[in-house]
Amino acid sequence: MDARPAAGASIVSIMAGHFLATLERITGPLASVSARLPLLHEQVTVAGSGERRRNGTPGHVLLHGRLADEATVSVAVHGGNRPDEVGFFLKLACERGTLIAVPRRPGMYMHWTDWNITVNGEPVAVPAAYRTVPEAVPAGPALRIAELYRDFAQALAEDRPACPDFDEATRYHRLLATIERSAANGAQESAVMRR
Repeated sequence: MDARPAAGASIVSIMAGHFLATLERITGPLASVSARLPLLHEQVTVAGSGERRRNGTPGHVLLHGRLADEATVSVAVHGGNRPDEVGFFLKLACERGTLIAVPRRPGMYMHWTDWNITVNGEPVAVPAAYRTVPEAVPAGPALRIAELYRDFAQALAEDRPACPDFDEATRYHRLLATIERSAANGAQESAVMRR
């Protein structure tokens, strides 16, 4: 991986981007963010050659935000290979209770795996109606890709825009730029943008 920020292949643009897109599908859009992007390693070793290069990309994304409905969000996206490989841990808490989602298979990421969900400590079965592709498609990343292709095909057949579309992708790239700006200037930034 190119360790220069301009290369666009970082924990912010990939892991945080996918996580925030998934999170906003659950919670609604972020209205404001305050972020930190710690640089954990000044240099990295290139696999295969052993060459040491200067690292310019962050190793973590730490974000505090406010949703459009005034609820608050705390997000930590960890880079690197951690020994326990949790993958993700999502906790939504409100006056009615607490929902926790974790990957069914350890080490998987939120946007491409199945989740184990509990509400107030009790397991919740995800209804079969949420599955939009044939049962023959295995759970996990293959299922997510199959569902995405099915959604695109259905949009084409119905002569309507597919979602996510170019405008949605642009909005998320603007959100990521807002996060980087907040981290650079140490201030809270407005994240409200047209959908």
